[in-house]
Amino acid sequence: MSYAEELPLFINRYGNLCTNIYDTDDSTARVLTAAHDGIFDTDVDAITAETAAEEYPINVQNIVSFMGESDFDALFAYQKLNDDDTPFTTWYDFLSAVAMAPAFCDGIAGALYSRFNDEAMCARELAAFFAYTISITNDFATELLAEDGVTVIAKAEQGLTVTEDTFCSVADN
Repeated sequence: MSYAEELPLFINRYGNLCTNIYDTDDSTARVLTAAHDGIFDTDVDAITAETAAEEYPINVQNIVSFMGESDFDALFAYQKLNDDDTPFTTWYDFLSAVAMAPAFCDGIAGALYSRFNDEAMCARELAAFFAYTISITNDFATELLAEDGVTVIAKAEQGLTVTEDTFCSVADN
């Protein structure tokens, strides 16, 4: 097998290109997994309410310098609930995930953005991330109503209301 082997690519219902390792042989899957491991550090400790702020990695410190748990909860107030009525994700789940992605909000801006401080650059990255997350996890096909059954929840407030397996195929079109 060659690393230049073609992988099946599909355009999903959101207009994004996607592929997956479910349809590939083991050696291709290992290459894709290795690329993934180079981006994330899964050995980082989870962040909880008991974790001292000074123990946060620098990228998490950058986020908490301008955003708090109440901001996160307001942004994802209508997120999907698990079977036990707990939120799909929490502030501390989010911070733990960010800690595993050390290059996200790490303060390294590059020449084009060198005039921005670490927090401003992180705010830009985080805004783009949240905008994308909300756009692909809202119920874009139907109106979402609040608990009163009358009030329509704006699309921008529907983040994490629709979550699904990331497997993609031609049938996703």
